[in-house]
This record gives sequence, structure tokens and C-alpha cells, in this order.
Amino acid sequence: MPKRTGGITVGFLGTGTMEVNAATDLIEEFVNESLGDSDEGVRFLFPLTTDEFTDTMGDLVNMAKASEIIYDVVRNTGDKERRAFQEIAANAAKTYDVPNVFDQMELILTEAPRSILMVLWDGEREEELTEVIGKFIDAEIDTRDLTDGLTRLGNEDDGEAAAAPEPEEVGEDEEAEEAEVAEVAVATGEVVHARSDLEKLSRDEIKAIAGSLGLPPRRSSAAMIDEILAAQEEAPQSAPDSPVSPQEPPVEVIAVAVDHEPLVTVAALVAALDEWAERLSSRFDDFLNRLDKVEIKVATPAPAEEAAPAPRRLRRG
Repeated sequence: MPKRTGGITVGFLGTGTMEVNAATDLIEEFVNESLGDSDEGVRFLFPLTTDEFTDTMGDLVNMAKASEIIYDVVRNTGDKERRAFQEIAANAAKTYDVPNVFDQMELILTEAPRSILMVLWDGEREEELTEVIGKFIDAEIDTRDLTDGLTRLGNEDDGEAAAAPEPEEVGEDEEAEEAEVAEVAVATGEVVHARSDLEKLSRDEIKAIAGSLGLPPRRSSAAMIDEILAAQEEAPQSAPDSPVSPQEPPVEVIAVAVDHEPLVTVAALVAALDEWAERLSSRFDDFLNRLDKVEIKVATPAPAEEAAPAPRRLRRG
């Protein structure tokens, strides 16, 4: 990377992993686009705390040393005695020994004329990192995901603050959606949030609404808005209380006589069974008479020859 001495402060945070050459390309591209041909330079800011310092962060420190980039470190008071941190701090322009590393980093980046926070995102610490970087986003610090091509985190309204835009025309689909939300709110008596209203809120307000619905905080406001709307659609909606209407008169049931076939009497059933038994007995007697006249011959089997014993086979190793 080109040698620079000041101008924009780049802070690093997170425990995600990334190949240092890929990270260096992204950082170099951002710095060059941001500073252009000016004489301003870049200054790095690293957190030195056991819970936040990984091999990837160490690779970025070594890259800064090799590129002769000026860097500062914010060190947790309890980690002052770590030899690895002492060596890194020995080459730093400034070392801040503080009880809360993130608060000090936020202060430094906020006071810098130009600053950016590059996050090594760790999916296993999603909720924790979301809370941590939320403070930087609320402080209006440009926060990017270094492991995702420097994607902006938090509010997606890029660019500097401009004059209030002209009110946009609402399309038919959006009008229908707003009307449906209003109808649900009136019918159920519950607070139902529309997308247009949510997009006007701050990140903290959106996060509070998400929390009230049992949703975890997310990296961006847009993601939380989508989850809030989805949760509202899935939530069971109670029907409005309606006045009790008078009961309608009961339906008159008319009995209609149905003709049935005459049922078989018990006497007829017994007579039929007797007739069936008599026929069966007669046929059985005929069978016995014919059987007496049949001469049954039983064939005597010839003596079986003794089978020769099968040859013994041994198992092969």
C-alpha cells in the first residue's frame, strides 16, 4: 500500500477471519478512492483486547508495519502485560490504556476529521457484534463489513445529508399495503407498523420495536424492518368485538315416515338353519359311504442309500 501519514482514520474491529491479501486490496482501494490525489494520508486504529484480537487482526497489524502506516492502539487495561500486545504497542504512534476499548474507539473515530470502521464479521457472534457496532452506527460513523466487500452496515442511506427530498408519489401497490395495515390496526386494536413509518425511525427505535416482537437485533435497519413486517403478518390477529346479534328462530324439523322392508322373524331364521344342517348332514353321509368303497394303497418307500460324506475344506488365510 502507498505510504500515508494522516487524513482519514480507519478503525478495525471483530473476530472474523479473512485472507490478509484480499483485505489489503479492499482497504487500499477504499483509501485511494477516498483520498484521491490529495496529500492527506491514512491512520489505522487497532483494538488490543483478548476477546477481540485474532490472527487476522494480527495480519492487518503486520501489513500496517510493512506498509509504514501510522497506527494507534486501544488496549484493555487488563491486557497491558501481554507480551504480544506490548510488542504491537511499542511500534504504535499512540497507545490508549482504557477499561472499555469500544467506547474509546468510538470517541477517537468520532473526533477524527474523517473516519471509517471496518468490521471483521463473525457469524458466531452475530448478536454480540450487532450490539457493539450499533453504537458506532448511532454515532454516525461509517461502518463497513470488511469480510463482505466493505458492505455498509446499519442504515442504508448512503451519502452526505442533503436537502429534504421532494415527497415521492405513492404507487397503487404501496397505497393498498398502507390501507391493509390500517384496516388490521383498526380491526385488532393492536399497533401495526407500516414500512414507510418504520423507514422514518432511527435505528434504536427500530431495534426497540423488533425487541418488543421478540426479534433479535440485526446488522442493518432494513433487515430488522423486513423481519418486523414479516412478524406482523404471521402474528394471529384477533377478530374485533362485534355486538351480539339476536338469535334466529330455530329451524322447524318435520318428521317424515319411511317404509321399511319387513324384518326376518326369529322362527323363520331357525327353520332356515335347520334345513341347512340337514342338507349338510346328508352330504356328509354320502361322502362316508363312498369312502368305504375306496381301496387305499400306501406305497412303501425304498430304503435310501447312504450319502457319501462331503470333502472337508480348509479356510484360506
